[in-house]
Amino acid sequence: MDNDATKRQQSDQDWADKAADLVEQFALIIRSKGIEPLFRLGRLLSYGLIAVLVGTVVLLVTVTVVVRVLTDYAFGHHVWITYVVLGGINLIFGLFLINKMKSYDL
Repeated sequence: MDNDATKRQQSDQDWADKAADLVEQFALIIRSKGIEPLFRLGRLLSYGLIAVLVGTVVLLVTVTVVVRVLTDYAFGHHVWITYVVLGGINLIFGLFLINKMKSYDL
């Protein structure tokens, strides 16, 4: 009888171990297929948003400094000359980009 009880107890432990292993494997699969990609996506969106915000601040500060330097030191406090020069630079850059653009027939 000891032998049957031992086998049954061992069988119950094997079944419990198999069930626990199955649940653990299922949890690992769910985590690797579902949760980890979501964490990566969230990290990507967070860092991307921070990069866009920092880039915007740097761009605004740079434009402000350029306008102030040109106005105060290059053109003797004549703001309109600064605007004309920067507008001309933007116009030339825009025309360059339009020339590089591929035309699509609609």
